[in-house]
Amino acid sequence: MEDIIRPALVVPEHILQPLLDSAKCSTLDDALESLIKIARTESSRSELASKNTVLVVLELVRFLLNRLTSCFLLSSLKLLRNLCAGEVQNQNSFIANNGIEVISNALSSDSDNGIVRTGLQLLGNVSLAGEEHQRLIWLLFFPDQFMEIARIRKSDICDPLCMVIYNCCGRNERVGELCGVQGIRIVEDIIKTASIGILVDFLTINLFYVSILICLI
Repeated sequence: MEDIIRPALVVPEHILQPLLDSAKCSTLDDALESLIKIARTESSRSELASKNTVLVVLELVRFLLNRLTSCFLLSSLKLLRNLCAGEVQNQNSFIANNGIEVISNALSSDSDNGIVRTGLQLLGNVSLAGEEHQRLIWLLFFPDQFMEIARIRKSDICDPLCMVIYNCCGRNERVGELCGVQGIRIVEDIIKTASIGILVDFLTINLFYVSILICLI
């Protein structure tokens, strides 16, 4: 396998050094890959939360987006996704530091599929933290960005999109919006694409959408 040559990128010291220290690595590439693995365990996520790692990684993502480069962006999103998997302190830090807006900017129409998929998985993890997290995701992504993502028409993207929307629809007013003209367009695109029968959760989600459509016929 050929080595991947990264373009030269000078990351500010206040972003770079905490990541190198936490991972005990000498390069950003190695640090991100190491932290992605470390953050798979509950105890490590808790330890990284005490170091404000979510804030540092969000600053890294902002830095990368401002320079219009996808270098390290996917790895940064994977790390955020793992950090926010069931760790309340990290989930709250993500919200407090405008993480939803950062991810919205990262999931632009020209983002590659891996970035979109990982960003949605991250939002799915954050949405499980509670109503306020769900409300803020819905406020920024519905309807325009959800619709833009649904139109990508790839199951590996529509499946996590299903999860995010389903998690956010715990309140009646959001279900009502999903049943509206703009919401139904999103649902229709998802139903045409999302996988059914692979995972019970996704099957349940798709049947939830189908039931909405049936009620409107």
